[in-house]
Amino acid sequence: RFSDEIDLRYAHPGMTEEKLNNMLLLFKQRVLAPARLAGGILLVQE
Repeated sequence: RFSDEIDLRYAHPGMTEEKLNNMLLLFKQRVLAPARLAGGILLVQE
C-alpha cells in the first residue's frame, strides 16, 4: 500500500517560468505496507 502526494507546480494560478525555477512537479510516495517495506519514501523533483 502506498500514499502518494503530487504537486503540479506549473498548474498553480499565476505561475510563471521564473517562479517555476526549472521545477515542474513534486512527487512524494510513502510505503505503508507490507510491514517489511513500510517506512520507505521516494521523493522526485522534475
